[in-house]
This record gives sequence, C-alpha cells and structure tokens, in this order.
Amino acid sequence: MNRELKFLRDIIIVMMFTILAIFGIQAHCFNLTMVYQYSMSPTLLEGDLLLTEKVSYMFKKPETGEIIIMLDKKPEGIWSGNTMITLQDYINKITDSPVRTRYVKRIVGVGGDTIDIKNGSVYLNEELFEEDYTQGETQGYHSGYPMLIPEGYVFVLGDNRENSLDSRTFGLVELSQIESKVALKIANTQ
Repeated sequence: MNRELKFLRDIIIVMMFTILAIFGIQAHCFNLTMVYQYSMSPTLLEGDLLLTEKVSYMFKKPETGEIIIMLDKKPEGIWSGNTMITLQDYINKITDSPVRTRYVKRIVGVGGDTIDIKNGSVYLNEELFEEDYTQGETQGYHSGYPMLIPEGYVFVLGDNRENSLDSRTFGLVELSQIESKVALKIANTQ
C-alpha cells in the first residue's frame, strides 16, 4: 500500500473513532440541550443552551430540587437504552423524522414523598415547600391531592407554574423517563 493510501486509511480510522467517542459521550455522559419553551422561566428561558449530564444518575437517584431533562414517554423495547435512544435521535434527524419530545422540569417530590397542592402552594410531606424561583401560583388541576409518590417515580413541575405542562397534567414520571440532569446554563442564543 502506498503512502497516500495509508495516510487516507489512518485519517478515516481516526475520524471513525472520534465520531464513536463523541456518540458515546453524548449517549452516556454529557449533552447539549436547547430550551424551546417558557415553562421553566424565570430560571430558564427560551433559547438557553444547557449542558446536561447523565453520569450522576448511574450512582444515585434523582433528588428534589434538581432540574432534569425527561422523555415525554417511557422508552420501551429495543430503543430503551441510552445508546439506542441517542442512535434513534441521530437517525430521526438524518431522515427528517419527528424527534423524540423532551421536557425540562424541576423535581418537586420523589418516591415516598407526599405532595399536596393547596392555596396556590406546594406542600411536601405536609410542610410548605419553599420555592423562591417560581413564577405564578401553583394550582392543582385535579382533586387527587394529597398524593403519595410511589418508589420509582418523581413528581415534576415547571417553575412557570401558570404556564407549564407537568405532573399536574401528565402525571408522575417514571425514573426511566429521566434522561439527564441540568449541570450548567451556558448561554442564551437569542
């Protein structure tokens, strides 16, 4: 094999390993996410670029107060692991198919907690849940409160309480729907 072909082969191998490394990091460690909604304002605004991380949830369960990126539906079948979810996202982008819906929300209660919503406020385990980051009053959209959160689930809310699709409307979130935790707001792109 002549020198030019060996050089070209080496370049292709390096590019393939680089792509695989980036894919692996995105699937299992870190990701960049853009906010496309106002449900987390004033904390996060439309156009905010977020660095999210997946590593900590390999070692611990999500905790109250954390801001998460969650899938709108529980992943099932062959497309349920981080690798396959990321691969499906790439395939959908390449084929111009609909991309999986994700939400950014704040965890307000975890398995074993009791959530109550009354008088425009959230009560966690019968005590007023102090939240200085919210916008608007918190209304419970149904009469199922107080609610005991079973193990394996979390209760999530948007910080913009009067304009958020969250556990008050779509119910409890299974831990398998949580994709990552917001680690850092990098910038606003607007």
